[in-house]
Amino acid sequence: MDPKPKRQPVPAGGQPIPATITAADATPPVEKPAATTDTAPAVEPPVADAGSEQAAGADMVDDGELVEARVLVAFGDHAANDIFTAPAAEVERQKLAGNVDPHPDAVTFAKSLGEDA
Repeated sequence: MDPKPKRQPVPAGGQPIPATITAADATPPVEKPAATTDTAPAVEPPVADAGSEQAAGADMVDDGELVEARVLVAFGDHAANDIFTAPAAEVERQKLAGNVDPHPDAVTFAKSLGEDA
């Protein structure tokens, strides 16, 4: 029995794909544009907005000073949207755990929810 010849894929309505690619078939390398001497424009540092006041002032808070934060997820005796008041170090730990948000806007929002009830 004769072995079957290998089949080559053929694009629809086109010529068979060549089995090997020769150097003549290869595309020429892409030339890179000449290096320019222009420098990138100077980038100005970001300007602090009103929402970043606490982030900038957070370093100024003593670890023993009481800070308010909005409870994001229930933990301990605190339910979501409660106001969590604790020393700054504890608020920072709870913030890193994802339990509270000490941003002034978050605290104001949580307080507004308590007024509606």
